[in-house]
Amino acid sequence: MLHNLAHIELNAIDLAWDTVARFSHLRLPPGFYKDFARVADDESRHFGWCIQRLAELGFEYGDMVAHDLLWEGAQGSAGDLGARLAIVPMSQEARGLDAGKRLVERLVGAGDQRSASIVAVIATEEKAHVALGVVWFSRLCVAMGVDPPSSFRAWLAAL
Repeated sequence: MLHNLAHIELNAIDLAWDTVARFSHLRLPPGFYKDFARVADDESRHFGWCIQRLAELGFEYGDMVAHDLLWEGAQGSAGDLGARLAIVPMSQEARGLDAGKRLVERLVGAGDQRSASIVAVIATEEKAHVALGVVWFSRLCVAMGVDPPSSFRAWLAAL
């Protein structure tokens, strides 16, 4: 469980920096780039906590197989900022909020309160990433003159 979370956090670091670099040509407000740099910093801290806890449990990052779901979202949204915001922070990270709560419960049930505490803090901090995605997605939609809810659904359906 922690290894999967570590992998997600590592991919999230790359995705945040990819968002900064990939969309830099759009010359968005500086706050956009600062926000995603802060996300990368948060994800780096989360990854560090996960690999430290894995080491305490006798494992290393890379000892287990991991998935590439986050990168699939990155690839599908590589050329479209609206799609990137709809997929990564507003969908993938949002789903992680529900998964985080369930993971905390599973870890507590397994008697691993330390890991549960780490996951709980990560899940709390991820709420800000989702909110950031909603804010920038909404600003983008307003700038484009489109309705955010219907645009969100359309971007998801297109991917």
